[in-house]
Amino acid sequence: MTVARLNMSWTITSSAWARFTWRADDFELGISTSYLDKSLDQLLRAALDLQLGSSSAIAGIYGMPDGHMFLFGGAAEDVFLQILYLPDLQQDDPWTGVTRVWGERIPVAAFVQATLRIAQEVLEEHPGAGYGGLWEGRPFPLKELSLLRQSFQ
Repeated sequence: MTVARLNMSWTITSSAWARFTWRADDFELGISTSYLDKSLDQLLRAALDLQLGSSSAIAGIYGMPDGHMFLFGGAAEDVFLQILYLPDLQQDDPWTGVTRVWGERIPVAAFVQATLRIAQEVLEEHPGAGYGGLWEGRPFPLKELSLLRQSFQ
């Protein structure tokens, strides 16, 4: 069965930390993520890959020392998404102890639109150097956002 309702949010909660929330039908997952990775960049890249017709994509959202992997596969109009929890990314084998948190088919268009929306909201809320000031100097993923916007033209 394909998810009917999909929503995401990305909120910078403090210097160097953000809260990513994934909502699909009645399931909700909140993930704290830090500036140490490029989680928003990875979500944008996964959305772009799927928008451009790739059959699979991957995005990591890391909290340190743990993290979540979003694995997209078998994409057409819908894509099967598995969200995996990795309890300790600092182990020699970070896949040790991995558990599947959620898995379902989602509409590619809904994921792409939700990703585009959260990135645009973050950029509007923290324009210019504002994002970098809160994200330990790391720039906003403007290139990835621009490419995703262009993919609709």
